[in-house]
Amino acid sequence: MTNSNFALIIHDGEIDDLVKVLKQDLNVQKIKSTNSLEQAASAIQRYEGLDLVMVDLELAGENAFDFVKNARLNVLSKKTKFVLMGNKVEKDFLIKAANYGYSAFINKPFEKEQVYTRLKKLLPYVDTRATNQLNLLEKVEATLRFKDKEISGEIQDISDTGCYICTPRIGRLGIEIYDLVTIRVKINDESFGVNAQIVHMEKNDSMGFDGIIHGLEFTKPDENTALEFAKLWAYILRD
Repeated sequence: MTNSNFALIIHDGEIDDLVKVLKQDLNVQKIKSTNSLEQAASAIQRYEGLDLVMVDLELAGENAFDFVKNARLNVLSKKTKFVLMGNKVEKDFLIKAANYGYSAFINKPFEKEQVYTRLKKLLPYVDTRATNQLNLLEKVEATLRFKDKEISGEIQDISDTGCYICTPRIGRLGIEIYDLVTIRVKINDESFGVNAQIVHMEKNDSMGFDGIIHGLEFTKPDENTALEFAKLWAYILRD
């Protein structure tokens, strides 16, 4: 039997577009929904194999924080990821949500590419868009720059909308989720970069020490960065 993902959506509005992306692009074949935080809290304690819980901020309000705090204690699988959905909010609110345990924030109205980009690394079985994935030609080292500081890392995955970079712990840089950064790559003694926003951060031990994986969304390149973006794309991706 083909492995697939299981999601619980807590909402009180239209989610047809969201469900379509989940099923067609993110291999979420089992979806439960409710418009009650109390019912969701109860369901989380019963559902086995739950991969994703999506919470609508318009429904939950400030209760979204207590909900995720308690849900993470009661959910059957510690691998379950929690995602907040809502209209545009301030950066401080997003940081608070991340500190409480939300792994991503999805803007409403839903945009297909944003939903896909922000959720694909959170789900264990995402293979339905394999034909659209581009493979790295080789190991790609990159530098993450924030203000006047920088740290070296390695690009692990990349698409036309963003990439994932693994670095050592970077608390000393003061980088937080939703900060704007620059990714710089050196190729044949020529250095260039693209601008991006951090939308996901998680601990990672694959580097042999305490590392961080940063999920980055490319910002639209202006005239000055368009050529650099094209160079990066051409060098590290395979058709």
